[in-house]
Amino acid sequence: MQKRRLATCLVAALLVLVLSAVSPAARADVITDWNETGVTAVVAGGLNGLAMSRAMAMIHAAMHDAVNGVERRYTSYGADIKAPPGASREAAASAAAYTVLSRLLWLQTPVFDAMLEASLARIADGPAKTDGLAVGKAAAEKILALRANDGANGSAVYTHRTGLGMYQPTPPVNPPPVMPHWATVRPFTLKSPDQIPVKGPAPYDSAEFARDFTEVKLMGAKNSPARTREQTETARFWSISGIVTDNAAARQVAIKKATSVTDNARIFALLNMAGADAYIACWEAKYRLHHWRPVTAIRNAAAIGNPNLVADPNWEPLLVTPAHPEYPSGHTCYAGATERVSQELLGDDHGFTLTFPAMRLTRTYQSFAQAGKEVIDARVWAGIHFRSSDEHGYELGRRVADHALQTTLRPVP
Repeated sequence: MQKRRLATCLVAALLVLVLSAVSPAARADVITDWNETGVTAVVAGGLNGLAMSRAMAMIHAAMHDAVNGVERRYTSYGADIKAPPGASREAAASAAAYTVLSRLLWLQTPVFDAMLEASLARIADGPAKTDGLAVGKAAAEKILALRANDGANGSAVYTHRTGLGMYQPTPPVNPPPVMPHWATVRPFTLKSPDQIPVKGPAPYDSAEFARDFTEVKLMGAKNSPARTREQTETARFWSISGIVTDNAAARQVAIKKATSVTDNARIFALLNMAGADAYIACWEAKYRLHHWRPVTAIRNAAAIGNPNLVADPNWEPLLVTPAHPEYPSGHTCYAGATERVSQELLGDDHGFTLTFPAMRLTRTYQSFAQAGKEVIDARVWAGIHFRSSDEHGYELGRRVADHALQTTLRPVP
C-alpha cells in the first residue's frame, strides 16, 4: 500500500510538472482538459513516442465517438452510438477518456479517478449525466476492442544490412534499432502503412546529398562554430516529443478561438489519429529503406567515393542520435501531420507560446507553419538528420493528414 501511495504521488508530481510546462492559464472545455491529462499521463507512464501517439489517438477517437453519439454532426470512427435525448456531452467525453486511460495506463488510475470526479462535479446529477457516462464508456470499449490486435504489442527481429548507406547502430553506445515492428502496426485512417509513397534518400553521387552532407556536418556538429546559440536552443527544444508540443499548441489555439466541445472532439481526434498514422507510415519507410544516420555517413564518407565529401572519423552530433534508421525523420513526419490538421481545422492566424520550465525553454510562434519550418531546421542543427529526410518526412505527414481529413470523421448532412 505504501508503494502504491508513493507511485501515485510521483505520478501526480509528474502531472503537475508537465501541465505547468505547456498549459495556458485558461481552460477551454472537457476535450482540452482531458487532452492535457492524456498527454501528461503518457509522458509520466514512460511511453515512447510511438506508443504515446497510439494512446492519444485512442483516447480522442473514443471521446469523439462519445460526443458524436450525443450530438451527431460527423461520421463516427468506430462506435456508431446514439445517446438518449438530453445526454451530457461532457459526461460522455469524460467517461470515454477515463475508460481508455485507465485501461492503457492502469498504474495512474488514482489520478484519472480524481480527474473524472472533478469533471463530473460540474455536471448536475440526473439522467443527462448517467446517460452520458454510459455512452462514453460504450464508445471507449469499442475503440479498445478495435485496437486490441493492431500489432502494437508485437515484436520483430531486426536484421542488420551491410553496404554503402545502410543503417548501422550509432555511438556512443550503439544500441539496437527500436520498434521495427511499428512498421506493420495497423493504421487508424490509412488503409496500410505503405499507402503513401516517399521519394527516398538522395543518391550518394547527387548534388542534393552533397548539400545535405555538408550542411549537417557543419551545422550539426557537437561543437559547431557555425551554429548560433539560438540554433542550438532550437535543436534542443525540438528534442521534446511532438506529442507534447503539438497537442499543447493546438490546445492553446482552440482555447483562443473558443471552439465548441463537438468541434474540439473532432479536431483532436483527427490531429492525434493523423499523427499516429504518420509515425506508422514513417516507420514503414524507415525499416524498408534502412538509411544511415549522419554520424555514420560522415565518419565513413571515404566509402562514398565523392572527393567533395571529406570524412571525419571523430565527428559527433549535437544530440545523441535516435536508435532507428534515418529516413524519413520521425519528428517531422509527426509535425507535418498534426500541423496540417491544425491549420485546416483551427486556421493558421493564431500564435501560441510553449514553455518548459524544467528545460528553461520558452518559444513563441505566430503560426503552425512557422513551427513546422523550425522543426525541419532543428533536426539538422541537432546533427541527427539530413535536410532532405526532414523535408520528405514533413511532406509525408501532411499527405497522411490530408487523407485523414478527406476520409475520416466527415460532416454529415
